[in-house]
This record gives sequence, structure tokens and C-alpha cells, in this order.
Amino acid sequence: MKSLKIYQFKGIVFIMFLIFSSNLFTGCKKDVLVSNDDLQPIMTFENIKVKVLEDRLYFENRADYAEAIEILSNIEESTFDLFEKSIGFQSMRTVLNQKEREAINIEDELLATLLNPQGIIQIAENIFEIDALNEIVTVYSAPETREKNGKRTFSTNDDVFDRLDGIEALYTKSGCPSYKKKLKTGQFGVAMWSAR
Repeated sequence: MKSLKIYQFKGIVFIMFLIFSSNLFTGCKKDVLVSNDDLQPIMTFENIKVKVLEDRLYFENRADYAEAIEILSNIEESTFDLFEKSIGFQSMRTVLNQKEREAINIEDELLATLLNPQGIIQIAENIFEIDALNEIVTVYSAPETREKNGKRTFSTNDDVFDRLDGIEALYTKSGCPSYKKKLKTGQFGVAMWSAR
């Protein structure tokens, strides 16, 4: 009788072991409900129309550049690395550390993400080189049009796109700019202006 009880006890222990073991293995397969708040959106950058040309970002036109700024300014700075990796680009932000960027006066993470380590970006046929420390923006024509247009230098305080379009800021006594578009040069090199 005693051996029967031991046999039954061992059987019960064995069954308990099987039940416990099966719960262990199937416990990993349980579906877990996840709220939408817990889901991280998959970050894609397919709406940003940009290429890497040589070692700089190249936007075909200003609209593509503006769209990229809009998209990137609305995401976390921590995802800028994903953007760079997705297009195979190495920016000023990833090459220079924070202290090095502070020394050249480029502390904005978004700007540092769009510039190559030399401070260069291309939009349409214009190559922009930013020297924030000296407050200079040099605009070169793309190599295929360089002979025709050369280079132009602007202040970082200028609206460089307006200046490239021939729109000059005329400052009033109050210090507020009034923009006028240069239409053509008249007799004796005097510029004709149109209010904007």
C-alpha cells in the first residue's frame, strides 16, 4: 500500500511537472495587447526628395528643400541619424562633435544635419557654402554652369534666395526691410526697381 501511495505521488508530481513545463513553453507564445500609444511609428523618409551628390546633399529645387525642412523639423532630433543612413550621407552633425560645431557657430542640429562636414549643400544649380563664424554664405554655380555665373557672397543675415532672385532689401529709417525686385539695368548702369 505504501508503494502504491509513493507511485501515485510520483505520478502526480510528474503530471504537475508536465503542466508546469507546457505553461513555460506556451507562455512565450501568448498574445499581448499593445495600445497605440506603445507603438513607435516606422520612420521613413521617402517623401524627402534628396540625393547625395559627391559628398553633399542635392535638392533638385527649392520646393524639395523646403519640404525636407518641413519634414525634418517635425521629427525628433534623435531620428536624424536614421535619415542620414537611409540616404547614405554623412553630415556635419555626425562628423563634428558639439564642441567643434560650436567653435564654427553651427549649433542647430537640423542645419548641421543638412550640411556636409565642410558646410556645403546644393539646391538646384547653386552650391551653398556656409561660414557661420564669419557670417558669410558663398554661392557657387554648379560645376556645369560655373564659368557662366561664378560665385557670389552674401551675409548670413540676407535672405539668400531673394538675393539670388534679384530681390534686394532696402532698409527704411525704422530698420525694417522693404523688398524691391531689380528688373533691369537702365542707361548708365542705373538699376530699375519694382516693389514686391
